[in-house]
Amino acid sequence: MRYVGGTGPEPSEENMQQFAEAERENEQRFKEDQLRYIEFKRKAESATDPLDTLSTVAVAALKATDLQTLAEVPKTIRGITRAALASIKPSGLTHWNPAGGLADKWVMHLINFTSRLLEVARKEGLSSVEVDILQTTDDCVCQLIEKEEEQAIIKIMGFWKQVSNAAIGNNKSVFIWLITKYAAIGETALERELKSISDETFRHLGWLGENLLDKTGYTEKAIMYDLDYSTEFDELLNALLSFGSIYSSKYSKQYPLIYFDAIRVVFIKLSKLTKGLPSDSEIKNSLYACISSIASFIDAALRSSNSDGAALAVIRIRQCYEELVTIQLHERAAEVVSLLVDAAVSAVQSDCKSHLIPEGIGEYLTKLLIKCPYKDKIASAVRDSLIKSHGTGHSKVWGFVTELGKRMGTNFGLMFDEKTGKIYANDDPRRQ
Repeated sequence: MRYVGGTGPEPSEENMQQFAEAERENEQRFKEDQLRYIEFKRKAESATDPLDTLSTVAVAALKATDLQTLAEVPKTIRGITRAALASIKPSGLTHWNPAGGLADKWVMHLINFTSRLLEVARKEGLSSVEVDILQTTDDCVCQLIEKEEEQAIIKIMGFWKQVSNAAIGNNKSVFIWLITKYAAIGETALERELKSISDETFRHLGWLGENLLDKTGYTEKAIMYDLDYSTEFDELLNALLSFGSIYSSKYSKQYPLIYFDAIRVVFIKLSKLTKGLPSDSEIKNSLYACISSIASFIDAALRSSNSDGAALAVIRIRQCYEELVTIQLHERAAEVVSLLVDAAVSAVQSDCKSHLIPEGIGEYLTKLLIKCPYKDKIASAVRDSLIKSHGTGHSKVWGFVTELGKRMGTNFGLMFDEKTGKIYANDDPRRQ
């Protein structure tokens, strides 16, 4: 007798007995796990807050300004958290985990504990210890990442967003500290392919960027450069823009939709704040940095055959460019032209196709450049692209340049006929 559809020999009686015994053991373990889970759930539902006693001690220390006792709180919480989460297996495992849900419950206890201490610290005028209090949540996140408890991490991030928003204009050190934590968790999430965490990071940074600019506006820094001084917006923008190079260098095959959205909402808010500011305002550097961060992904994505990712970046750049034109920031819009040309040059050297831009990225950008009023900027960017091109790519770039020139009615100051696209003959007087 053989297994239906099988090709191997009939299993021996001994193998069948071993299989049956293993099945019985698995069933028994499953029942034991269920009983433990039921008991765990009963105790969890009837238990008081496990951090209640520690909370009482910490609050008393705050009111007495007992900084020595307060310094021990994060260490104690770290140890309790490690013990509380010890039974959790990585959520990526497929088998049933009786400790499932424990992380969420612990995080809620920790958030309540931290919220209470922050409230007391503010009432007592001890804003300097708020970062130390918040450290307990970061310690928990580090342990939750090891367990891949994404929903529990997102709960802590939601708490961070509330605290960050409240800190705007009130506690610079807290805001900046939390931004650095967002940057760290976002990079770790990308490394571990925890997409829900990285996306949530960018949503929060974009939201905080909008709220920050709404509340404080754009603060011009002193002319004298000071490396040690930075505003809340400096830190947030630097954190957000740092992911541009991270995506380009390490994750060029990904589709960074939420990241680009976060950049764009900050860009839109910044562009609206330019009204009334001098033309040499520092804000122009921030605007260009936003677009450049998106543009840097295009060539890397195309080299990785990630046509949809490249197309998404191109669409976002066009939206930013058109936003600048709409609000008549022509000097800023003209600066984007070189990025558009570079993107087109990268596209024509690639055979990638994207459903986002059926006509092709090169043609899409060519049509945009034809309508662009900044002809001198286009000519300069085109000449630069030819200088930088080499090898087999040079002929494709030259073909793009001559085709663009024909459709625009110009040769960009180069040696070809703007009507035919052909190179001037050696004896053509126009070479003079």
